[in-house]
Amino acid sequence: MCGIIIIMYTDTSTNADLVWISKALQPFSESVIDWSIDLTDCDKVLRISSRTDQSILIKNNLNNFGVKCEIIEIFTNHLKT
Repeated sequence: MCGIIIIMYTDTSTNADLVWISKALQPFSESVIDWSIDLTDCDKVLRISSRTDQSILIKNNLNNFGVKCEIIEIFTNHLKT
């Protein structure tokens, strides 16, 4: 099975921001497999594993929740079933 890895810069800086990211990603629960962000990293890179490329919709929804982000890269990931 193929999947997508979406990498985004964010303006996330607190654990409270993680709650907003989680809420923004909820509508994509059918597609999003996993996500993570390293708050200690200066770029606050958000990594999303997804079944399909919904990067633009996810970016727009994050912005609607007040999370500024920019898509850096989208990779195809070969997932094991």
